[in-house]
Amino acid sequence: LVGSLAPLPEMVGKSLVELDFRNRYNAVVLLINRQGSQFLPSAATIIEVKDVLLIAARQKDVEPWANRLYEEGGDKA
Repeated sequence: LVGSLAPLPEMVGKSLVELDFRNRYNAVVLLINRQGSQFLPSAATIIEVKDVLLIAARQKDVEPWANRLYEEGGDKA
């Protein structure tokens, strides 16, 4: 599954490597959309609050993330 999601609150202000993103969320960030610009992230990329992450993951790993955003009133981009 490939889709776009807003970051969870605990992701903001941290780098992908600091989050151990691939292992922790069972997902890979393919692209970040930040203020209308898209770029390929590096491991050192810091996630910002208004970023939209294009991720590749299994649906079962993405659903809890999307559900949390919905419950917390965040956007499912």
